[in-house]
Order: sequence, then structure tokens, then C-alpha cells
Amino acid sequence: MISQAVSLTSLVIVGNILTFVLWLSLMLSVQRKRKKVEHPVLVVTAHPDDESMFFAPTILNLVRSGCKVDLLCFTTGNYNGRGHERKLELIVAMRKLGIRRSVIIDSDKFEDDPNSLWPERELVSTVCRTCHEFRSRSVITFDVLGVSGHKNHCVLGKTLREAYESKLIPQLYCLQSVSFPRKYCFLIDLFISILSSEDFVCTPFRLMYVPYLSMLSHKSQLVWFRWLYMYFSVYMYKNCIVRCEYDNYS
Repeated sequence: MISQAVSLTSLVIVGNILTFVLWLSLMLSVQRKRKKVEHPVLVVTAHPDDESMFFAPTILNLVRSGCKVDLLCFTTGNYNGRGHERKLELIVAMRKLGIRRSVIIDSDKFEDDPNSLWPERELVSTVCRTCHEFRSRSVITFDVLGVSGHKNHCVLGKTLREAYESKLIPQLYCLQSVSFPRKYCFLIDLFISILSSEDFVCTPFRLMYVPYLSMLSHKSQLVWFRWLYMYFSVYMYKNCIVRCEYDNYS
């Protein structure tokens, strides 16, 4: 019985050491690959909790480097009639991440519903107006696959990419969607990240707890599968941000 306990303890210690070594190698790679983002930065999301579930590593790195980060969220997350509650949760999560200011849209035109067709012209107009208000020099949002495949995420990626190519918004960066195995397996993602030429950022080691604290602020969303997401998803500690090709405001 004692020998089994000792063996288990040894495995835990060895596992922690290996995890630290892997983390260190990843962080060293990050330092080589990180590129400067002009700020203030506007992060554009679809729902309250997107900033914590998907963009936390990017936000924390930007804030830590002295960048001003603002948020534009296109819904209150009112799909189940809890929009007011979710809006308050988002404000708490923003404070934990260090987000400076926010605009949270509460409009029938932008419903929290994957079957809702968001008006693209008004979407772009809202982003442009917010960029002007916050003097944003960079915009970060989802890519066309939306990370989770949610249609509200996808329309943000598609519409803002088109707006950027039409030179309507500042420099655009998109959060890269990855395959299911890579999304939920640390070792697979680590191997691909180190060998690839991707630009990626990781949550600083001493701030590893912050994305989880910010996610815990969204109490209304903590159903069983989100606990699994928090434990396994690479987006809780690492982001691959892709800089779109066309420069604007030059």
C-alpha cells in the first residue's frame, strides 16, 4: 500500500517536471516568434465568455506588454434569456483580464443564435465606429472557421476579413482554428507549434491561473462540458494569431 502511494507520488512529480520542461520549451519558442501588435487593440467577439474561452492568452500578453486592449462584444448572450446576467459576468471577467473598455451590443439585429443572419453592413459599421471611438490601431477576432464552428463566430471572421481587404478597418489579426485532436491534446499541439513557423503566444507562466479565473466569472455558463473545455483546451493557455495580408491606415 505504501509502495503504491510512493509510486503514485513519484509519477506525479515526474509528470510535473516533464510538463514544466515542455512548457519552458514552448515559451522559448514563443519569444522567438512574437511580433509587435500596434495598440490600442480592439478584440471583437460574438458572446460573453468568448474573451475568456478563446482570446485570454493574447489579451494577457498584450496587457502585460503595455498595450491598451478594448472589447467589442456583439451580443449579451441572451440565447436562454440570461443576457443581463451574462453581461454582468462579462464585466467581471474583463477586469480580471485587464481589458480597458468595452462596448456590449444588445440589439435584435445581432441575436445570440447560430441560425440568426447578422446584417454584415451594420456589423462593419459598428466595428468602424468602435475603432474610431477607442482609436484602435489593430483588430483581433475569429477566423472564418470560428474556432468552435459557431456561425456567429464565423460571420465575424468572414465579414471583418472582407472589411479589412476593402480598407475599412485597421490592421486585422485572426485567431487560428485548429483541428479537434490538436485543440484538446497538449502534446500534439506542442509538437506542431514548435516545428511550425506559426506566430503564437502563450499565457505567461505566472499568469496561468488568470484565464481560468476569468472563465469562472461566467458562472451561468459553467455546465459540465465547459469544465472539460477549461481543463483540456489549448485555447486556455495558447493562441495562434494570424496577421492578415493587407495593411491599412498606412
